[in-house]
Amino acid sequence: MVHISFSRNFKSANGISFNTWLINARLNQSLELLESTNLAVTEVSEKAGFSSEQIYRKHFVQKYGIAPKAWKKMFKSKSTR
Repeated sequence: MVHISFSRNFKSANGISFNTWLINARLNQSLELLESTNLAVTEVSEKAGFSSEQIYRKHFVQKYGIAPKAWKKMFKSKSTR
């Protein structure tokens, strides 16, 4: 299946583009890593499949309204209570 056909069929079946779906899947994986490991944000972005930490931070802040490092800090403070 050519790229255009795949993209069109994917969006028709799922309501979102493949690229949006992939970014959301990577962000969800990064949340698990931020909350359950002591990995640095750079390592989290790599393990989640982002090409750079800057791109990862941009998408993370767009979706969650907070930087990944702040999310990790906030989650760690909640888990120590």
